[in-house]
Parts: sequence; structure tokens; C-alpha cells
Amino acid sequence: MKHMIKQLVLASSSPRRFDLLNKLGIPFIVDIANINESNYLENNPHKLVEKLSFAKAKKVAANYENAVIIGADTVVYLGRNILGKPKDKNDARGMLEQLSGKKHSVITGYTLLDTASNYQHTESIDSTIYFKKLTTKIITNYINTGEPMDKAGAYTIQGRGASLIEQYEGNLEAIIGLPVTQIGQLLKTIL
Repeated sequence: MKHMIKQLVLASSSPRRFDLLNKLGIPFIVDIANINESNYLENNPHKLVEKLSFAKAKKVAANYENAVIIGADTVVYLGRNILGKPKDKNDARGMLEQLSGKKHSVITGYTLLDTASNYQHTESIDSTIYFKKLTTKIITNYINTGEPMDKAGAYTIQGRGASLIEQYEGNLEAIIGLPVTQIGQLLKTIL
């Protein structure tokens, strides 16, 4: 019997995750997992991103017989508050005001799901961001760029949001949304 090549599928609409996965040089397709994230209630940010990444991968996996599905989710965690994507500009302002001058975590969960073997790997990666003290003008100008509106915590480290950050510790790929170095190592064993 001829060995069939597995299809690699990214279960995400994020252009940042697309760009990161593209760096591996492995052909893949995108199949967006439309799940209602508000149905997943969890106070522990690691458990939340792991549950969401698995749910996304599992939803898309139903469409494929011989594929490896990658699901991912990212949240910002400040104190005991999980910050997802802002609902509107006022929500973005509130998030940025909370983050101003503070240290917080960016937690990305990812799942690899092999539909042929049922192999599954789910993990979360925690990184630390130190925000500069932000003025009202800086926050307003940043919100007006539109950049914060589809990002967890209302900012992104690789765009204009980099100017809001004092420093970071941890995995830059995971902060952006997909730890492709770790994923690449796992894919070597299952593709």
C-alpha cells in the first residue's frame, strides 16, 4: 500500500499565525474553525487556551481523514483577569489602561491533532511582557490605528504595539500567536 502524505491544516484565521507557520516551509492550508469562544468558561488561562486550541483543532479535524490539524489560542493575563480580544474601542482603551506600566503574561495554547492516528499534543506557553507607562494620547493614537481590535489584550508585539512594550521574557513566536519552533519539532515525528 502506498504511503499517503498527510495534509497540514492551520485551524485559524490569524494572519500572524499564517505568517509564522509559513516560515517552516511546509505546505499547509487554512481551514478556519468557527467556534463560539464564549462557551468556554475557565478561570485558569492555561486551561482556557488549551481547551480552545483543542476545540478549534477538533472542529476542523472532522473534515479530514489524513491530516495534522493545528489549533491555537492566545490570551493576555493580568492579575487575575483574562484579556481576550477587545469588543470595541472603549474595551481596547480599558485593556491598555489596565496594562499601562505593568507586567503581565501572554499565554498561547496550541494543539496538534493527527486525524489518521488520533495522536494529540496540547500545550501552553507562558511569556512575560513589561508595558511602558502609557499616556492617554499614546493610547488614543494607538487605538486609532485599528491595530488593537483583533488582538488579545488589545496590542501586538510585532506591529506598532511594540512601542508600548518596555521588554519581554519568553517565546516571541508564542507571544505573536504560534510557537512554530516547537511545532516544527513535533511535526518532524508525525508528518
